[in-house]
Amino acid sequence: MLPQDPEPTVLVDPSIDTPAGADATSDTSIDVPIPTPVQRAANTSAHDMISNTRAPFRLFCGAKDPMVTVGELREFDKDAFDVEGCGHNVHIEAPAKVAEAVRKFHLQ
Repeated sequence: MLPQDPEPTVLVDPSIDTPAGADATSDTSIDVPIPTPVQRAANTSAHDMISNTRAPFRLFCGAKDPMVTVGELREFDKDAFDVEGCGHNVHIEAPAKVAEAVRKFHLQ
């Protein structure tokens, strides 16, 4: 199960007087979602993230991935590959193949 994003944080403007007995958030609050690390990463281009990576990495995608092709991945990793029969979530669709690819990569 994937972790859920936290509930948005409610900020109360202290400069606005709240009538006695009223809920402090009734008319003076602003819902401001605080971005999670995943949301912050989503606002960064893949090109920027990969170009700035110094650690060794191997890229792969599903052969039926509608979001990225192995050709696009090879712009960053000449040994990128695709996993036959999979879409975008290879790690869920074929976890054993992903585990084997990770083992091979780390043992080279």
